[in-house]
Amino acid sequence: MSSNKNLREVSLKILTNVLLKEKKLKDEFDYFSNQIDKKNVNFLKNLVYGVLRFKESIDEKIKEYYKKSFDKLNENSKNILRIALYQIDIMDSIPNYASVNTAVEIAKCESVVFSKVVNAILMNFIRNSDKLDFSKHNHSEKIINEWKKEYSNQQIKDLCNWNNSIPKIWFRSNDKFLNTVKLDNKNKFQHHSEITNYITFDNSKLAIEKYVKKKLLIVQSPSSSLVCKILDVKENDTVIDGCASPGGKARCIFENINNSNVFHINDINPKKYLQLKKDFMDIASSISCKDASVEKFPMADKILLDVPCSATGTIQKNPDIKWKNQDLKKLNILQLKILKNMSKFLKVNGAIVYSTCSLNKSENLKVIDMFLKENKNFLLDDASKFIDKKYVKNKCLSIFPPKHDLEGMFAARLIKS
Repeated sequence: MSSNKNLREVSLKILTNVLLKEKKLKDEFDYFSNQIDKKNVNFLKNLVYGVLRFKESIDEKIKEYYKKSFDKLNENSKNILRIALYQIDIMDSIPNYASVNTAVEIAKCESVVFSKVVNAILMNFIRNSDKLDFSKHNHSEKIINEWKKEYSNQQIKDLCNWNNSIPKIWFRSNDKFLNTVKLDNKNKFQHHSEITNYITFDNSKLAIEKYVKKKLLIVQSPSSSLVCKILDVKENDTVIDGCASPGGKARCIFENINNSNVFHINDINPKKYLQLKKDFMDIASSISCKDASVEKFPMADKILLDVPCSATGTIQKNPDIKWKNQDLKKLNILQLKILKNMSKFLKVNGAIVYSTCSLNKSENLKVIDMFLKENKNFLLDDASKFIDKKYVKNKCLSIFPPKHDLEGMFAARLIKS
């Protein structure tokens, strides 16, 4: 099997698993990229992530050339055409004839008849000097309709354009490790202009190899730091991170506490819990695997709830989210249930921070409003007391990616009286 064909087949497996079986893109990519030569990982990522970013544009072009019903094509067949068209139109590293030949060979596994259809579509596209139309939203209709409840048409257009761009990778470090990085002048970096301890490198891949794997840096959006600042942990506070995985915010909290603090870390997922135990063995006072929506916890002065959400604020780095069929009503019920249960374990005058990486009002302010209506002993605190007011809307942290050039994030600080 040629290396070209092998890479296309790997990308086909990833896309079909993500779009048909609704598996998580990052998990699938990490798994399959470990099975190929390291020099081809960037090519694979550009191809797979690119197809998912612009799937709508690619599908519209396929429909122009495919004479039968596009909807009746199986997902694997669609992905064969998506991969080939994206590569021909966007990626210049492989000649067009090679892309066509590889796609045709892979299509033969579907049927000889289909392989001839693939050849005809791709050759006609090349012959016509055709191009993909990138003016489309390239987001699911369901997501666009949800955003229309809160955002203007221009804001939605700006958001879609931002999501469809290549993400900037941010790294977090404390001052000690940052000085170590500064001494290495082989990889240039820039500080975030407003949020301390966050840097981005000219060569992120090199930075991950040299610093992240040695635990000098962690990959984290500066948005996460703002959530932790709103929590405002004080000396002697007992702190709970109720939905902690993957642990980035817990790490951020730890850097702002001392030995007098009591720090409890929790996550409901057994695999994630085991990873947290490994990562925070010498940091947390306790690490648990509990259901934050129903189980009991120690009483705390500060509680962080980074609840399960649709993650629409992270689409730029996770383009598969655009095409997932998520049940927002089910998520809303769980989010409110977690907030209600964990509020029982907050001490009087304590603060609980509810956060999501969603841009949907139904997961954010709507949940807070419902909670406050049922819990009169809680008040919404003003986040601008703790962070720059440019990141605050309706007293809550509210990061809109095109406006702030950051990953979307929401956080509300609630005080118990």
